[in-house]
Amino acid sequence: GSTHNITWTVSNVNEVLLEYSLDNGTTWNTIISNLNAELKQYAWSIPDVSSNQARIRITDAQDITNYYVSNPFTISTLKLTSPNGGELWQAGSTKPITWSSSNVNNVNIEYSLDNGTNWQNIATNINAGLLSYNWNIPLGISSQNVRVRIYDTDNPTIVDVSDSKFTIALLEITNPISGSQLQAGKTTTISWNTSNVGLINLLYSLDDGLTWTTITSNINSSTTSSYLWNIPSN
Repeated sequence: GSTHNITWTVSNVNEVLLEYSLDNGTTWNTIISNLNAELKQYAWSIPDVSSNQARIRITDAQDITNYYVSNPFTISTLKLTSPNGGELWQAGSTKPITWSSSNVNNVNIEYSLDNGTNWQNIATNINAGLLSYNWNIPLGISSQNVRVRIYDTDNPTIVDVSDSKFTIALLEITNPISGSQLQAGKTTTISWNTSNVGLINLLYSLDDGLTWTTITSNINSSTTSSYLWNIPSN
């Protein structure tokens, strides 16, 4: 998926054929034919392939017995599959970061809240073969310009970034807090912090979250941060 220059030296050759092999030269695939030899370089957009026995061959287009083959090298794949743009995740939640890879041992994972200008660490030296990492999204962060980046720990030039931005929303109750004691039949203030959240519903549970009863619905969280709740007396 990346682009790298193939370079060569040449004399008394007009045009060249460039090919690549993924099996140490047993079979060959055309990159470009009849290329002006005097250019002495070609920007190769590497296809979606991988190999630790890759080779490049350059051949005189007018004399196929005149060619040169590179030493073996490695083509790795590393593709972030989630998040890849458009997701809506909540601060404080746990979400899986997933990827595909080959010829990569370990990866580092980072996130950005400003569309890639600055990066913060999520995890380092994760076994690339796991293909997934559960990210405990930090509490208190919020942005509509989030991206995730994954790269080879040993070779940071092997890297992939979310194709487009996604959103982390903040939604947290600030009152009542854990351990509060509220009296039936009285009024209490429910308050919250939100960011990148529109309308919210308030509900309460009397059985540790097994069932829920609506308090009120469709509060505009961008203009309202509290609600007076008349606690039922029965």
